[in-house]
Amino acid sequence: MAYQIKLDDNQLTLVLKGTVDLSETSEIKEAVKNEPKAEFKKLAIEGSELDYIDSSAVALLLFCKKIAEENGLTFEILSLSDSANKVINLAGLSGVLKSKESKNNQNVKTESVSDDLDISLDNLFD
Repeated sequence: MAYQIKLDDNQLTLVLKGTVDLSETSEIKEAVKNEPKAEFKKLAIEGSELDYIDSSAVALLLFCKKIAEENGLTFEILSLSDSANKVINLAGLSGVLKSKESKNNQNVKTESVSDDLDISLDNLFD
């Protein structure tokens, strides 16, 4: 199964692994929707072990954000794989579905790339 719901302290965590696509998202949505939320303060997503997601999985993440807001919970994406982040970026939702871990990694990559490259437009057309 591509998902697991963990109940820890004040946090409900949806762990997503492997492939999450249209064949599974309805089942996962029902599980999240039907999980009692009264005792929790946060709904978190852990997706560092995702191999593949499609647009229905992106919709699932938006659904989880909506469920959290409707129940007065904080919504947080703890981590997502690079492939999942690419799909979210292609969907234009990187500002809405930010991962704590991916944000830090993007900053590190940007700094290291800009520090290592010396780009001059003067030599571009030689």
